[in-house]
Amino acid sequence: MKTLRTIFGAIALLAFILAVNILTIRQDPAETLVLVLGGTTVLSGIAWLVLSIVLMTGTAARRRNLAGLNNIIASVIFLAICIVIYAFVRRWDKSWDLTQEGRRDLSPQTIQVLENLNVDVEVLGLFTNTGLREIDIAEDKTKRFLTECQKHTGHLKTQYIDPQRELARLQAMGLTFADPQGTVVIRCGTRNKTIPLSGPQPRLEEREFTNALINVIQESKPKIGFLTGHGERDVSKPEATAVKKLLESEGYAPEPVAIDTSTGSLPEGYAILVINGFQAGAGGDLHPQEIAALDAYINGGGRLLILVDPEFGSAAGQRRTLFSWLEQRFGIVVGDDLLVSGVDQRLGQVSLMPDSAAVSTFQQYNLPDVPEFHGCFDQSNPITKNFSKRIDFLAARSVDIKNPLPEGVTASRILRTLPYAYAETNLDALRKGNRPSQDPGETMGSIGLGVAATLKTSVPIGDSGQTRDARAVVIGDSDFVSNQTVLEGGNLNLLLNSMAWLSEREELIAIRARGSEKQPIKLTQSDERRIAWISTLGVLHLVAAAGLITYLLRRKYQ
Repeated sequence: MKTLRTIFGAIALLAFILAVNILTIRQDPAETLVLVLGGTTVLSGIAWLVLSIVLMTGTAARRRNLAGLNNIIASVIFLAICIVIYAFVRRWDKSWDLTQEGRRDLSPQTIQVLENLNVDVEVLGLFTNTGLREIDIAEDKTKRFLTECQKHTGHLKTQYIDPQRELARLQAMGLTFADPQGTVVIRCGTRNKTIPLSGPQPRLEEREFTNALINVIQESKPKIGFLTGHGERDVSKPEATAVKKLLESEGYAPEPVAIDTSTGSLPEGYAILVINGFQAGAGGDLHPQEIAALDAYINGGGRLLILVDPEFGSAAGQRRTLFSWLEQRFGIVVGDDLLVSGVDQRLGQVSLMPDSAAVSTFQQYNLPDVPEFHGCFDQSNPITKNFSKRIDFLAARSVDIKNPLPEGVTASRILRTLPYAYAETNLDALRKGNRPSQDPGETMGSIGLGVAATLKTSVPIGDSGQTRDARAVVIGDSDFVSNQTVLEGGNLNLLLNSMAWLSEREELIAIRARGSEKQPIKLTQSDERRIAWISTLGVLHLVAAAGLITYLLRRKYQ
């Protein structure tokens, strides 16, 4: 009978191990083999338990059997505790983002837009039930992402539709397109935005979702005029396509605009006027009539973004009238210089850093503490607050604040160089090909290269009793918004945060989500099952095998 009890115990243990392994690999609790092995485990275990009780005849046997039963019961209780803990962990809504791109955590801008929602937005997930692994993964990731978004607002409603089974319903909604790999539709009132999840690894990108959300909740798009006629980058031309698309994605309507010099008038309706650099030899200074148009625009509470570059060759001195007007109206001083890194004399290249290393660099140079700055970025201004990305300017000039400021003007330096930079003023030598060298009298240290200013006007804001301020942002470089560099480091955030501050769309001033940069490793379903088995049961089997071998060796040699 002892032999029979041993056989039932071995069968129960073996069946249990096989059942758990097959369940982990196949991931189907209703599979016949799993059910058969599970039943065998239960029946053999009961038989082993009954025989153990029957064999409790003598005192010594009873003690041995009771000890064995205690071990078995303790093991079962421990297993049950582990299962309960696992169930709680599965339900615990907490995770840590270990991805290089920060893919699992929502960006500050996305959270800010969601928390500021005051209208209901409907999100439709259109996924066809094809059984393809890629589509199932895309649908699962979309659901998890939207669930995370719903934690920050009660205005986001989601539902999922199979386009093939509910085609009539989609047509009734006015939706006629659904990508075979999955589509997300964002709707608010009569406005909707469609995001197809195409590509070899279809997934809903956070940046695309946030931009689409911004677009559908807006009833109108602020017009942005890019000044032309003086060699500025034309937003309608190929050299500015990236900027145009990025502005459109955040709900702006960018277009080129020219000032009529015969009448000195700027077309109405522009929320922001942009002067985006200039090309050497392609134009000149602004005409007095154009300056008069800018003056009238500012007096009406207009907003300006001006990106200026160092002047070389035939471009030297081209913007004197514009810069004099900026100094007179806003107290913004554009230097006739080129910023140089004093460490390795890199011509024009200036790096701005927000991290603790930049802060310690300022401390090493014994510069006076400026509490509102963290590294190179002003934390008191919404444009650069909480900046966490580095910016590299390939060629920049100084932009600073006049002292004292004109009446009615408030201005702040939002960008500053690291303390070892200096302003090279001998541009004639640089034009001849000479290397930069610091001369006596040239400014060195923390030099401003970006200023944000407001100017009080008499334009009333409705019946509020308040007046609308004119605003201006001037940055000493324009190359950071070129097609090649606008998505690098913090360039995109600097551009779009400036636009949001100028247009008073504070809900858009934040650090934006990064786009897709790293393609994930593509695993088959069998690959996933193998990894799951190795990381759980595989390790457990190794530990059990090591214990069994140790036990057998001890019995043999002790």
